[in-house]
Amino acid sequence: MKIRSITTIIGVLPILFGFVGNACCPETEVYYTSLTGIQVESINSHNSSLNVVGDTTFIPDTSYGLHIRYDIDGLHASVLRYNPGALYATEPCQPFRYYFSENITGIKVASTQDLDINHPKGSSLNDAFTVKHQFGIDSFEALLSDLNESSFFEDPQTDLLLNDSTLSQRVHRFIVTFEMENGSFISDTTSLVYLSD
Repeated sequence: MKIRSITTIIGVLPILFGFVGNACCPETEVYYTSLTGIQVESINSHNSSLNVVGDTTFIPDTSYGLHIRYDIDGLHASVLRYNPGALYATEPCQPFRYYFSENITGIKVASTQDLDINHPKGSSLNDAFTVKHQFGIDSFEALLSDLNESSFFEDPQTDLLLNDSTLSQRVHRFIVTFEMENGSFISDTTSLVYLSD
């Protein structure tokens, strides 16, 4: 009788802990929010680590990239809930899901200097960069689709890595511009960067 009772209690515990753990996490709420700005920084992707670098930094052109952070209006922070799978452990709980209320219709990367013979200053450099975004997104078209159609619970972040090319100029300020559905533009420019061989 005792063995049966203990077995019954052990069998019920995961259900009880699961109920308590789920009860601590509020039901997901959906919000529509606005993209109010972007912040663009230079990164050095040497040895596969994406490190943000400061002003007037020398970076090998094969390791150079851009890191884009999104300024989003009214983004809530995640909360913590109890994780029934581990004693005294917590895990992030995302009670808020967001969609942009207005579509982004275009993304353009440019430079204040000629990049190479095929990319004069001010022209689109999109084909000179490879997109590194969440869930394996690797093109500007896929990035646009994800930002416009997928929900998120924290601000998404995007990396653009410079492809190998024969550079015309070594000193650059890169400009990333988002065109919005209403015809407005959101843009930011990197600090001065020196691309070395």
